[in-house]
Amino acid sequence: MAKISVIIPVYNAEKFIVHLLDKIYKQTFQDFELICVNDGSSDNTKNILENYALKHNNMLVVNQKNGGIGNAGNTGISHASGKYLAYLEHDDSLACDNAFEILYNTAQKYDLEILSFNFSTEKDVINLNQPLNKIITGREYLLGGYHPAPWCKFYNLAYLNKINFKFREDLRFADTESYPRLMIDATKVMHIENVLYIMRIATNKESVSKNIMNIESAETFAETAMTYSNIINKIQDIKLLKALKKQRMQALIPAVRILGAVDSKKSSEIYNKLLGLDLSNFELYLVKNEYRECKSNCVNLKN
Repeated sequence: MAKISVIIPVYNAEKFIVHLLDKIYKQTFQDFELICVNDGSSDNTKNILENYALKHNNMLVVNQKNGGIGNAGNTGISHASGKYLAYLEHDDSLACDNAFEILYNTAQKYDLEILSFNFSTEKDVINLNQPLNKIITGREYLLGGYHPAPWCKFYNLAYLNKINFKFREDLRFADTESYPRLMIDATKVMHIENVLYIMRIATNKESVSKNIMNIESAETFAETAMTYSNIINKIQDIKLLKALKKQRMQALIPAVRILGAVDSKKSSEIYNKLLGLDLSNFELYLVKNEYRECKSNCVNLKN
């Protein structure tokens, strides 16, 4: 059994995937299994992956009908057998050749459930505001700076199985909604300052999310806010409640802005559902005000 399971959901990635695969196989730590989930690609991705796999007996290619990022992530997890799990995006990269070595040795030394790390874009280094090299709980981690993406964290697979973790398969941005669920029950989390991952910022032409003003995006933000609400209802610690409510608002505001701009029956249904959350009077005022302003601006633009 490999020590690390590396999963990559892949969709129409013929321009980028070879670069990532080459970086993976240049790692100083090679005791891993690589699971690439080809999520119904219509370009040459399938052939690239299968040809690459012929050269590496620890690489598995799973071809499936397009089910979205959440479904592909769950497929990868279901095939994972390592002690730890790393999640990569097909157009990103690893920042150094010893990334896996650092992650494995640190997680193993401290018996961690989740290990988070810093990352960079092509221009900037992103330092998350978290205690360094200190074992904390997931609830303590939720108090600090964060990025919701799964790729800037390294997971103990037994922990994921313990909490029955699955990505939501009905949401466009499944990683955003998953973040608080992954953290809330963790007891051994650590953040290290190493920059181990490079997030490539897609151009408008390449990005599948270039048009965020759509009902699917609004639904993702709304469901993320609802996930936070479900957790908030079970929390009594005042400091944690404050942090979670702030993060909930960071999902609520873009949700209602999009809902106000998208004129449809479904957008009204989602908006009314959000109004039913247990919000403070001030939070409710902000939500209603943002919605009204965006709705008014869209009407003015049409006129």
